[in-house]
Amino acid sequence: MGTNPARIPSGPREGARLQHDEFILGIRIARNLSAEQMMKAMLQDRSLGNIVTGPGRGDAFASRQGLPVSEMTDTQRGLLTQLIAAYVGMARNEIGWPYMKLVHAGLNETTFAWAGGISETEPFYYRIHGPRILIEFDNTQNDANHIHAVWRDPANDFGQDALHRHYGDAPVTHGHKP
Repeated sequence: MGTNPARIPSGPREGARLQHDEFILGIRIARNLSAEQMMKAMLQDRSLGNIVTGPGRGDAFASRQGLPVSEMTDTQRGLLTQLIAAYVGMARNEIGWPYMKLVHAGLNETTFAWAGGISETEPFYYRIHGPRILIEFDNTQNDANHIHAVWRDPANDFGQDALHRHYGDAPVTHGHKP
C-alpha cells in the first residue's frame, strides 16, 4: 500500500490524512513506550527510508527485532492489536477474522520495532513481526508525507519468489541454469 501525498494538500478535505489509522496508531504506540521499551524497539534513530520486504523479499528478516509484545503493557498491546486490525481489516471478513485469530495465537512471539522520530512531522518507520504477521510502514519520502506499507504472512507469503528459490535450490537439469 502506498499514499503520496499522505496528507491532502488542498481542496475540501485539506489536511486529512490517508492511511490515518496506520499512521496515528503507530505513533501512539511509540509515544506510549517507556524509555527502556523504546531502547529495545529502536532499530536506529532515523527512518530506514523504505520498506525492506519489497517484492520477492518476504524472507528478508532472519530474525525478529525490536520490543517483544510480551513486554508490553495491556494498553500498549491493545494499541498494537488495533494497529494490526487496521491492516487485516482491509481483507474481507471471511479472511480477516480467522486471520486475526492466527495473529493472536502468536502475539507473545511478536515484536514491535521503530526507527526515526515520534512526531507527526518527522520521518519514521515501524515493523510488527510475528509468526503469522509482518507489517512494515515507512513515512520518509516527500518530507515525511509519502507512505509505503506492506502486510505479509511469514508462514504463507504470497510475495515470495518461489520460482527463483526453486532454481537456486534445485540441481541443474534439462539445460536450465539458475
